[in-house]
Amino acid sequence: MKYLKFLLLVPLLMLTTACLTTSTPEVSMGQTRFQNPEVNSKPFNVKVNISTASRSVVVLSDLQSDLLSRREQADNDDCPSCYEPTAVTNENNVEGDLRIEGSVSAGKGFEVTVSGVDSNKVSLKYQFYGAHEDQSDTGNISQAIAIGYESFEDSNSHITWKTETKTYDIAYIIGKRLSKQTIAYGGPFLQIADAQGDGHLNYRIQPDYLFSYGVDGHMLGANLAIEQRFNYGFGWGIEGIITKSIWGNDEHIGGGLHLRFGYQF
Repeated sequence: MKYLKFLLLVPLLMLTTACLTTSTPEVSMGQTRFQNPEVNSKPFNVKVNISTASRSVVVLSDLQSDLLSRREQADNDDCPSCYEPTAVTNENNVEGDLRIEGSVSAGKGFEVTVSGVDSNKVSLKYQFYGAHEDQSDTGNISQAIAIGYESFEDSNSHITWKTETKTYDIAYIIGKRLSKQTIAYGGPFLQIADAQGDGHLNYRIQPDYLFSYGVDGHMLGANLAIEQRFNYGFGWGIEGIITKSIWGNDEHIGGGLHLRFGYQF
């Protein structure tokens, strides 16, 4: 009798291993800012920082509905579990990560920053008001603008979908130096993104449904941060942020709290 039960389980095990599931494709934009408006007046002043990072994630509801409808069509087949998106409802959320960045001053108020790990980003900042970082003192009010470009690639664990996102952003930053070592700053920012992706649903062993997708999005947000620089170049900072990201008909209001530690050469 035990052998009979085992033999009856074999076809079921073969069926479940042959049928693969997929999660609904997601799109996202980065939420981490940490852009101090004060720039060193001397060229080639280098800073290296590591910080926590977060991304505002949105599930594409139109594409999700299409995948679910195809699952319903498959319910009449002999393998009803083959179409089974794991996201049966929108699961918009915030994902955490780390970011490593390096910045170098270029003189005349300009600074270039390159960051990676969570995504690949390059930005250019220009301080147009207030004393520069190495000349600043308590009470100094500084203002700057920053533009940036980010490239981000995302996929699920089974690589049944992959999304490539290109994001452009612009920010206005204002800050006040609370002491010789401490500055508070923040401001609004806008990000405009284009996401392109492709994927497939598996029916038994062979791919049954290939799909591609493209969507434009944008994010409005604002941040408030405090940074403190100690002796010997070490420093740290904390940042609070709130965002609203919109992708087609889908939107997500998010936020985050980030920490940063760094060294200025």
